[in-house]
Amino acid sequence: MIVFYRFYFKNVVQEPDTISNTQTEKPVVHIFPYSATRISNFKKGEKVQMLCVIIRIPYLQALLGTEAENFNFLLNNYHHILIEEILTDDIVRLVTEIIYSKRQEVLTDFNYRIVSLQLIFSLFKSLSKRDQIKFQKLNEGDIISIYKVKERLIHDLSQPVTIEELSKIAGMNINNMRKLFIQIFGMGIYDYF
Repeated sequence: MIVFYRFYFKNVVQEPDTISNTQTEKPVVHIFPYSATRISNFKKGEKVQMLCVIIRIPYLQALLGTEAENFNFLLNNYHHILIEEILTDDIVRLVTEIIYSKRQEVLTDFNYRIVSLQLIFSLFKSLSKRDQIKFQKLNEGDIISIYKVKERLIHDLSQPVTIEELSKIAGMNINNMRKLFIQIFGMGIYDYF
């Protein structure tokens, strides 16, 4: 069975020569299997831009070569996984280049492949900084709960929320909430805050 991954780069780019103060979320990428259902909710009036890159896992493993074993957390857990990564400046620049660069007159597809590979390289460079953890299978309820925790964290950055309050919001015990938060976001709750 050939499995694909989807890489959704969200809120990464703005239209050229515009300044917007309306973007509240940092640019992120969501990584999840092609077969997984993922629902995105948007606030009324919110403008969201996304770029999607789809890659077959065997191709990704071949690209990574001997480094593939460093990403077992991603490559061997592709049935019930969601990863969110805050994006680096390099990734933002490459996504912007893909979306707003003038179409090449020659070798157009080749150019898109090369820039897409640079984008995936930069993403995996960022992912390589994550600690190796044991991944748990996720269900939609887990994902919704952890995103409620994230939303509460970023709702008011002037005051930290207690871990007990976050546990109540998630509807799960503190240890499980912490593990799932690290699994999805690659860092602890207060590091994220």
